[in-house]
Amino acid sequence: MLSKSGRWMVALVLACGGVASAAPLNLDNSDFVADIDSFFVAVSYDAGADQFTGSGSAASLTLKVAPVGVYSITGGTFAISAPVDGTGALLGGGTVTIGGTIPALSANSGTLVVGDLTAFGFLDPPNGGEIFEFTFSPTSGDLVTQGYFPSDSTCGVILDAVDSGFAGSFAGRFSNSGFGNADTYYVPEPATVGLLLVGGVAAVCRRRRRSA
Repeated sequence: MLSKSGRWMVALVLACGGVASAAPLNLDNSDFVADIDSFFVAVSYDAGADQFTGSGSAASLTLKVAPVGVYSITGGTFAISAPVDGTGALLGGGTVTIGGTIPALSANSGTLVVGDLTAFGFLDPPNGGEIFEFTFSPTSGDLVTQGYFPSDSTCGVILDAVDSGFAGSFAGRFSNSGFGNADTYYVPEPATVGLLLVGGVAAVCRRRRRSA
């Protein structure tokens, strides 16, 4: 769930037609119900093209609703593309895409989550490290269809660029050597948790009936 300041920031983005402030979003994924861990994320920023990109390997999905567990992702990929100008503001557009399959969840299409970026922020180095924060609206993918990343929700990405050389400015290029990591997650509003629990149990029952 977004903090109060994070929700205010998303509201401001929507009101301004998708242009986000570069202030921290203060995302908090501690109460997630679905979280995808991605590793070996290569990050780069092209100041001339106003383009921030990240790509790596999506390794696992952790669910705290039925079927609770940690699920390995086969052939997992993580990619994020964000138009960010020299002031650190998110311009219109931008996407996050997580590919791969999770046979245990009947997620076999090859696309797990696709979403449109809605906000961007970062923590000031050095105390904040090289942490970039994004929110997005899920649009397609097996985990979206199954409700683990609902299409009517706001989800988050917390990306640690690790040794990118980012010093708090988007005036010049920076990149890392592919050792970043990212959490892509969904934290529901409290009223939604009960519905997710019921839906998750129903999905498990359907899978068990098909396998019987």
